[in-house]
Amino acid sequence: MAEALGLRLKAIREFYGWSQRELAKRASVPNSAISVIEQGSVSPSVSSLERVLKGFPITLSDFFAISMNRQLAKVSHEEHEQSTGSFFAAYQGSSGRELTLRSFKRSPEDPVVNLMSRGQTMILLIAGEAQYHALGVEHHLVSGSSLSLQSPTPFRVEPITGTAEWVVASIS
Repeated sequence: MAEALGLRLKAIREFYGWSQRELAKRASVPNSAISVIEQGSVSPSVSSLERVLKGFPITLSDFFAISMNRQLAKVSHEEHEQSTGSFFAAYQGSSGRELTLRSFKRSPEDPVVNLMSRGQTMILLIAGEAQYHALGVEHHLVSGSSLSLQSPTPFRVEPITGTAEWVVASIS
């Protein structure tokens, strides 16, 4: 159990591109705490793990819900009309499931935005060229490409050249 927990922590930390020292600093814990958890030397208490996870933009339940299997994203491509502007919308139906739509317009110089898929998620690249990154998976996207994800996972979309626009739709 401790080894699996350590591997999970390490995979997520590396996804965010952080060193053990960076995570320790963000979580306000000693660097050695991160090291011994990742090595599987100790099985931290729930409160200790919550303290470490405060360094990430994820919750304790997200941490355990993230699938550690390679995320096989379905990628397809169709030409779509370009749109401009950005939006965020959320709708909760009578079933209690929530649909969230977010749009992004970013260039390679902009800071990276890490997101979390918490249910069925679709990403549609409206304009430009971008790279999709998840735990151990990358896909090259061009205008009109779409991806669909079925399980919880952290991910990001990074513009390659020029400005890229995409929409993320999630049902949870």
